[in-house]
Amino acid sequence: MDEESVRSEGSSVVYRHISRIMSKNYYSKMKTLAEGLMDIGLMTANASQLKAVIDVGPTHRYYSTLLPLIITSLVLQVLVGVLVLVLFTDDEDGENLRCKRINNVVVGVIFIITVLNVLIGGFGISASPPDYYHDVNASGTS
Repeated sequence: MDEESVRSEGSSVVYRHISRIMSKNYYSKMKTLAEGLMDIGLMTANASQLKAVIDVGPTHRYYSTLLPLIITSLVLQVLVGVLVLVLFTDDEDGENLRCKRINNVVVGVIFIITVLNVLIGGFGISASPPDYYHDVNASGTS
């Protein structure tokens, strides 16, 4: 066996292995897992925002808007976590139609979570009362 045929046979085996690993379904499942892991940081931020809104209470101008948005975001994030667990324990090779549907639902719910968090960020959360800056400037300190 000459060196060229050994090299060709070896690269063919490696190529088949890589193409199997990098199949469309495998990539899709790994992408969904990565999105789910990013969700952990967002969940922490939402929990902190929820605490801030509850601390300020109904006196916050956007309390009645922020509270349902943050709670909905947190509930949807838990739903995504459960769906990701189902996705990765359901089918080993990813060829199952049910897995493809779950993957699509997860991507859609993550999009909704993103929109909710853009709205949450737009309304903003400030633990200080609205007149805080006015009071500081009125007292002569900058």
